[in-house]
Amino acid sequence: MALLAFMAFTGYRIGFDNIYYGTNSLNLAQYLTFDMVEQEVAPTTMYLGDDTYFDFKTKVKAAIQNYQLIIKDNGTDLPVFSIVKRYSKFATHYIGGKEYNTTVKITDKNNAFQINLMKYTGIQNPAPLPSVQSYDDGSPVFPADWEVVDSLFISEDAVSGIHTAMKKFNLPSDGKELAIVLYPASSQIPTTLKLNDFEGDIVPGFNKLVITTNSHIKEQYLEFSKEYYKARVDTPKGDASYRYTVNDSSTKIPVGVITGGDGK
Repeated sequence: MALLAFMAFTGYRIGFDNIYYGTNSLNLAQYLTFDMVEQEVAPTTMYLGDDTYFDFKTKVKAAIQNYQLIIKDNGTDLPVFSIVKRYSKFATHYIGGKEYNTTVKITDKNNAFQINLMKYTGIQNPAPLPSVQSYDDGSPVFPADWEVVDSLFISEDAVSGIHTAMKKFNLPSDGKELAIVLYPASSQIPTTLKLNDFEGDIVPGFNKLVITTNSHIKEQYLEFSKEYYKARVDTPKGDASYRYTVNDSSTKIPVGVITGGDGK
């Protein structure tokens, strides 16, 4: 009510959205509803949506069958692959200090796998994807400035049927970005991952109100007037705002992308 009253009395129009952080913050099963025949996949990064990725550094065979993700070596190349759920700088700011309950379900397990909670401490914005780049003397190599905060090791002992592993992580508050990464504990042939589900729940769950637009009613008519030019200056990727400072030396005004005026 306070926000509605503010808009009514001041003439500002504020748009906002509600972001939920809680149960099924990570939910891989939603991507496994449609079958995909087995095929050899070249090194690539696949974006699934909701900041979830499949990352393949070597050739592997992949398929989706009966609601299972199946990734295995191709018989020639040592497999290097990761499943990554990352949290942006914005999300990390709000979820730091919370608990993160992760659950993974693997069918007919016969290889060792590991799940890492990772944080980024570097200066790149956005940070590089924290996937396994290679293995050095059997140990996974991640991009610089990504640190392992905690991990869940899933042993190599053979288990028929569905094997469920669970871990409660404590999300750190000092990371610039956070990520959950699932990968083979070592690169070997044969390697087979039959994944039924990979979930992550933020505890306690909460909603975050985010302002998406902010304009004044006296300015809105300019957007529809051909007599005026309009300029848009985009912020760098990952930043919510950006400030330009002009000193006494001659410089060009950062007007950005110009539209309008002539009907364009």
